[in-house]
Amino acid sequence: MTDKNIHSNPARQVRTNSIGWMLSRITKNQHTALAAKLKPIDLVLNEFIILMTLLEYEGLTQSQIGVQVSLPAYSTSRAIDSLVKKGMVKRRSDTRSRRSYQIHLTQSGWQIGPQIFAIINDVNRQLLAELSVNEKTFLTAILQKLT
Repeated sequence: MTDKNIHSNPARQVRTNSIGWMLSRITKNQHTALAAKLKPIDLVLNEFIILMTLLEYEGLTQSQIGVQVSLPAYSTSRAIDSLVKKGMVKRRSDTRSRRSYQIHLTQSGWQIGPQIFAIINDVNRQLLAELSVNEKTFLTAILQKLT
């Protein structure tokens, strides 16, 4: 295949100009970078997502967390179980329902917050390094509008 065929290929043009494809690639790259930064502090992505949620919304039930972060119930449960074993969260009986538990951060869970925030800032800084301040502001505004 010649270079001319590569550039004139309609499927390639559609794919490489697709917002969805570009966002998917960015997401994959961000997850990879974030996972590498979380490894030294003994966290995986699903645990990180749950900790971030609890840092913002302390005391949610397991099902509320799953809905908030768009994880299937089994993934939410596994990540919470792991965080309990690591001493970062604890389950408390939900006073509104005998069948559910509220998930609360432990002191260790609260203390890791600043480390997680620094990691997020670092990963985002690397992603946006090639953009000007105005471009960063504009991109953030567009993404906030779309989410």
